[in-house]
Amino acid sequence: MSAKSQVVPIGVFQRNENKLDEIMEKLHEYVPATNVKKYYDLFDDGCLMEVEEETFHQILFGGDQLTVARARGSRSIQCDHVTSITSRRDRLEGLLPVVEDWHAKQCLLKAIWKHFYKKSSSSNMGTLAQLKILLNRGASLDPDNNMKDCEDFLTVVLYAHVNAAAEKLLSERSYENVEDLSKAIVQNYICFDPMKKVDRGDKVHLYATQLMTLLLFWHAFNDAVKEGDGDRVIDYWKFLLVIFRVKGHRNYCKESIMMLSQYHCLLSDCMAAQLKWSRFVNTQGRIGKNVSCDLHLEHLNKRLKGLITGLRSNAASKSEDSIYPCNAINRAARSIGVLHHICSNFEEQSEIREAIVHNPPSFTKDIEIVQEVLKEVSF
Repeated sequence: MSAKSQVVPIGVFQRNENKLDEIMEKLHEYVPATNVKKYYDLFDDGCLMEVEEETFHQILFGGDQLTVARARGSRSIQCDHVTSITSRRDRLEGLLPVVEDWHAKQCLLKAIWKHFYKKSSSSNMGTLAQLKILLNRGASLDPDNNMKDCEDFLTVVLYAHVNAAAEKLLSERSYENVEDLSKAIVQNYICFDPMKKVDRGDKVHLYATQLMTLLLFWHAFNDAVKEGDGDRVIDYWKFLLVIFRVKGHRNYCKESIMMLSQYHCLLSDCMAAQLKWSRFVNTQGRIGKNVSCDLHLEHLNKRLKGLITGLRSNAASKSEDSIYPCNAINRAARSIGVLHHICSNFEEQSEIREAIVHNPPSFTKDIEIVQEVLKEVSF
């Protein structure tokens, strides 16, 4: 998916997310609806009564696990309290809560980090704790607090493991092409088959292969999101279901089951396709530049906080327009896309070449250092 996405910010709703009766109150105004006339035989006498009902077109409401669970709870409460056939709007029909990918990826990183990183193993060669000290990384690489640095560190570790495995296999025999070498690496060092026999005698080698397996899965999941490949993302959610269940992330495990059930069983073909392909945003219009919808929302929130900081004391002022009664924060949130477009045009016409996105740093030296350690103890 390389087409540029059209993003329309709808402002900020000043509602308390902890209150289930407020979380989806304003959002339902954006659900498209049409009036449809239906006829009912209420008294079984052959006389049909004409009733005009609102029919809602379902739209996806994405977020992290907590937001989705609260939205689903809000709908459940409304459905339990409202039973009239003419009150579908009160039952919040049309909004379909679904879990997004970026927060799920963060949960996956937390599971990997918790399983493989132990401060007590800093003296053991090849462990994450020892490699972290060896590369002189920051004191905190917890995905909760510093996800970007954690991803950079795990990327270095993954590339070093793959290079060490390739060098080990090439020392034993030659391969015709890279594809054959990649298949050999997967067959010898990657284990996703629970029925495959694994030698648990060499704990160091077992640690390296398990770490390499989960990091490759994380990297493949991240690549599927970047490419906007909905088919691969849905397939990876099946593995995430197992990982979340084993590592104790029960809430994300439940959301995985719910999303897979919606895609394979509960939704129509049209909505299932929307669930699969409407998970990404491409703001650059280039191949490999897709991001998850929830990550893009985090970027918009960060940009909005900068605008609110610039408003200073005016952030508390309210609009006097009776048609659009909103405060300064809401007006700033609605204008994020327009302001970005104006600033981009100004920079282009003024020939300002200041880079907004920094080039990624080179990890070549770090990969070589880690690779030398792995060759001594794991491969």
